[in-house]
Amino acid sequence: MATNPNPPRPVLAITGAGGIGLACARRLARNRVIHIGDISPAAIESAAASLRADGHEVHTHVVDVASLPSVMKFAQSAAASGGPIETIVHTAGLSPVMATPQRILEVDLLGTANVIEAFYEVLPTSGVGTGTGPAMVAISSVARFGVPLGSLSPGLIAHLATSSLDFLSASLVLDSPSSPSESQKPSEIQSEIRRIIFGTTTTTTTKNSQEEPEPTTYHQKTKAYSLSKQANYIRVQASSQRWFQTRSGARINTVSPGIILTAMTRTEETQQLGAVVLQQMIDGTPMRRGGSANEIASAVAFLAGADASFVTGTDLLVDGGFLASSGGGFEIPPPSGGSEGNEEGGMEGKGGE
Repeated sequence: MATNPNPPRPVLAITGAGGIGLACARRLARNRVIHIGDISPAAIESAAASLRADGHEVHTHVVDVASLPSVMKFAQSAAASGGPIETIVHTAGLSPVMATPQRILEVDLLGTANVIEAFYEVLPTSGVGTGTGPAMVAISSVARFGVPLGSLSPGLIAHLATSSLDFLSASLVLDSPSSPSESQKPSEIQSEIRRIIFGTTTTTTTKNSQEEPEPTTYHQKTKAYSLSKQANYIRVQASSQRWFQTRSGARINTVSPGIILTAMTRTEETQQLGAVVLQQMIDGTPMRRGGSANEIASAVAFLAGADASFVTGTDLLVDGGFLASSGGGFEIPPPSGGSEGNEEGGMEGKGGE
């Protein structure tokens, strides 16, 4: 029987066309068809043009990771392109300065759960593999230690790990009516999430109130970001057994970068407190510098490759020694009057953590 001299090439699917996403695409592109998705058409086309100039086949998709239908369409398109999906790299997200706590939870927390579920649905189901099958790597952050795992209740941990996407999404609604009915009162899970971010179980944001909502602070946005990144690790860890046992030995891990000098980092520097936090982190890093997107891409390539065939459900910390030198903690500066704003950004392709 004649064999196909040109079999379909394997697929590399990437969410986020920012600095880390593009660096991962370059590092992992060899002999692969690239599917890249981002909420910003301009960011996608810029990344695609750069990759095509180097001779790569690239398919672009406008994707809002906070929307499961949008992510499902992206995953299904990647799966239908001919070759098997070999690697999924999820980098799309928002930094604290780019949006409200609500939107950060939707994109960074729910968005990661959406990507995990959407690609799980399209991967082959041909039994247990050897660990050299498909691999997914999600970008978390050293900031996840700002909301330590030990500070979360067992109920919240279980919820973030395994709850259905609908239930997970409903629990992330931060706004509360000024006079809630019995059915509108927050669940214990919602109350804990609000308490982590705002220090209270209610918020002042309401559609019915005649008063203007209180602006959120950088501290609250960072808490939402840290919780989201901790939730990423929790969800990935909980998904690893299901992925390996029912999706041809598929593996799933996270990478937690420290300060990575990309466009997203420069966005953080536009706000005074954000710049202070970034400088404190660099000063607290033994290497006394920020990392590069290429250094994160190298870590992703290891976890996605055959050399990591016995690695799944875990996190690779790539922070230049920051966490080790800080005693294993990540302190968020307390709110300070006048230095925090309510600034929102645009592009949700993650430029760096």
